[in-house]
Amino acid sequence: MRILTKGMLFVPLITAVCIAQVSYAKKEDSLELNKSCVKLYPLAAGDTDADLISLYTQMCDKTNRKNQALLSGLQIQIAQKYQAQGYNLKALQAVAQLRNQNISTPEMTDAEFLAGTAISQNALNHMRTVELRSLSEEAYQPAKILVDTIRFAQPVAQNRETAFSENAYNKKKSNKKAPPKIAAVKKTKAEAPKSAAAKAPKTNRTTAPAVKESAEKASNSSPFETFNKK
Repeated sequence: MRILTKGMLFVPLITAVCIAQVSYAKKEDSLELNKSCVKLYPLAAGDTDADLISLYTQMCDKTNRKNQALLSGLQIQIAQKYQAQGYNLKALQAVAQLRNQNISTPEMTDAEFLAGTAISQNALNHMRTVELRSLSEEAYQPAKILVDTIRFAQPVAQNRETAFSENAYNKKKSNKKAPPKIAAVKKTKAEAPKSAAAKAPKTNRTTAPAVKESAEKASNSSPFETFNKK
C-alpha cells in the first residue's frame, strides 16, 4: 500500500511539470509586441526574439518616452541586436532612423559597417556560386576602393604585422638578388689570371731580342780590344 501511495503522489507531480513546460514553450512561441507598440515602431513587426521584444517594450513604456537618452540607447542596442542575428537590412534601417535624429555613435557605425559588409558578402557569394560570374567593371571599381580603404583603416596591431611582413618580404627579395652579384665578382677574379697570362708573352717578346743582341756583341768583341785601345 505504501508503494502505491508513493506512486500515486509522483504521477500528479510529473504531469504538472509537463503542463508547465508546455505552457512556457507556448508563451515563448507566441511572444509578440502589442499592436500599439508596433504602430509606434513599425520596424518591430514580425520580431519574436525575446531580447528585441524586451527592448521595444521598454521603448513603448509611457514612463520612458520622455527620456530621449534612454530611447536612443535602446535603439542602438536594437540595431546591434539586428546585426548580430543576421537581420542586416533591419540593422541598416535602425541606424538610418537614429541618423535622422542627428544621433551618431561608434557603436552605430560598427553595426552599419558590419551589416553592409555582410550584405555585400552574401551578394558576392550568390554571384560566384549561383550566377557563376565575376564582378562587372562598374561593381569592381568601388569594391577595389573599399578594399584599399579597409587596408588603410585596419587596426594598429594589424598595421604593425603587415609592415613587418612587408619588410620580411623585401629582405627576401634582396637576398634573392644577391647571388648574381657574387657570381659576377667570381668571374672577374677568375678572369684576372687570364689577363696576366695574356700580357706575359708580350713582355717576353720585347725583351728577348735585346738579350740576343747583347749576347752577340759579347761574342763578337775580342778580349784584347781594351789593350789595343791603350
